[in-house]
Amino acid sequence: MSAPVNTAASNGHGGESAAVDVVRQVVGQRLAATAATGQLDPAGRAAAVDDLITRALDEHARQALRSGRTPLTPDAEQRVARAVRNTYLGLGGLQPLLDDPDIETININGCDNVWGTTVTAVASGSLRSLPPTRS
Repeated sequence: MSAPVNTAASNGHGGESAAVDVVRQVVGQRLAATAATGQLDPAGRAAAVDDLITRALDEHARQALRSGRTPLTPDAEQRVARAVRNTYLGLGGLQPLLDDPDIETININGCDNVWGTTVTAVASGSLRSLPPTRS
């Protein structure tokens, strides 16, 4: 049986960010426990991660309702799920930049100094600041 999700820190303005942190931690612990038992088939890793994310988000919503807080909206849940999935199956905070078809070049000088060239800016050679990466 899995431990309950502690979502006490996920209320307030940083609710979505805090939810990412909580769900990421829960999924990581459960993924490690599953791998330690030898039950994690490399081919089924993506499905296992998706299932663990869904369960953790369901627990997060139930706990929010029990404590009288508003649960995440479906759109926010999708963003949280995508961020957590990128952590375990992608390249974390860089994955959204790599998936963006408008970004041609990504220049990184630390986690908070990210610049990119978009397809439309290639002709002019201009760079634009991209959001800090977070994993």
